[in-house]
Amino acid sequence: MRFYEVWPYVNLVYVSPIPPKSFVHFGIYIFCWHYLFKLRYLIFYMRKVVGVGVAFKDKHGRILLHHRDNNPGTRNPGKFALFGGGVDPMESLFETAFREVREELNFEMNPEFLNFIVALNGESYESYIYEYSQPVSLDDLQLGKEGSGLGFFSRKEIASMDDCLPYVKELFPYN
Repeated sequence: MRFYEVWPYVNLVYVSPIPPKSFVHFGIYIFCWHYLFKLRYLIFYMRKVVGVGVAFKDKHGRILLHHRDNNPGTRNPGKFALFGGGVDPMESLFETAFREVREELNFEMNPEFLNFIVALNGESYESYIYEYSQPVSLDDLQLGKEGSGLGFFSRKEIASMDDCLPYVKELFPYN
């Protein structure tokens, strides 16, 4: 059932939530509530968080990681992750990558150097990871309002970090 197929029935339920007085109305009433609960299930239980992450490297091949702050409402507080964030409504993945990097690093990326790497799918999330192929240095970057720090780390350092999110270790394994 698609959203636009369910929406007229949801409106009908909100217009007339009073129990029906005849069998015809009763059938419509049950039909509407049935699809209302289906819609509720789709919205609240099947919803996935969609996000974008951008991997930056320096001239030595080390990966730039973002140390997430411990503010209330922060996902994965105190952990190291790639720079990025959630996709806003009506925003493309590419636009999200640019917006998040601008917000978190005060850095304007050149679109020529942004390349898609992989999509990660979990039970409650979808993450699309990009790589910025042009090397950057800490002099080019300035930490924005989000996060408590940033730094470049080698694959060996990432593998030994206890406070690094698992997807980062999977993306950049140390052999």
